[in-house]
Amino acid sequence: GGPRLLQKVVLPAWPEIHRVAAGDTPRSIAGQYYGAPNLWEKIYDANLDKVDRGLPGEGAVLTIPPPKP
Repeated sequence: GGPRLLQKVVLPAWPEIHRVAAGDTPRSIAGQYYGAPNLWEKIYDANLDKVDRGLPGEGAVLTIPPPKP
């Protein structure tokens, strides 16, 4: 056999960027990035300028802060 390629696991670099799709909520986005919908306030607080009546607008680009402080 030829040379074996090792696959590296790349951890996400924080902060992440998320483009809001139809139906996204702070809870669903937190679940996607953190695996914990109850951490939605972190995303909300980091994007107060992009949230209207509690929901981000479709197409908005959100900053997803690191899950740990």
